[in-house]
Amino acid sequence: MNGSSSELTDLDLGDKRLETRAVHILNAMLKAPQSSIPRACQSWSSTLATYRFFWNEAVSHEALMASHFEATEYRIRQLAPTGASLELPG
Repeated sequence: MNGSSSELTDLDLGDKRLETRAVHILNAMLKAPQSSIPRACQSWSSTLATYRFFWNEAVSHEALMASHFEATEYRIRQLAPTGASLELPG
């Protein structure tokens, strides 16, 4: 599992196709972080799929970030010494 897919392991958009598309989008944006969506996607079909993804009512900032927050918390807990406590806002 690469970094982007592990970041979205717990992503739940209610549709596996949307979750797979999220991983594809994240991979494209990680390869070209300063690029526009069309440039990062490298094809019209991929660009259109990306815009459709973000226009989909099932996709929300909260859902995408929740998965990222869970992955971040997991990584922090793996690095924390035994018995240490971790307080995260929210």
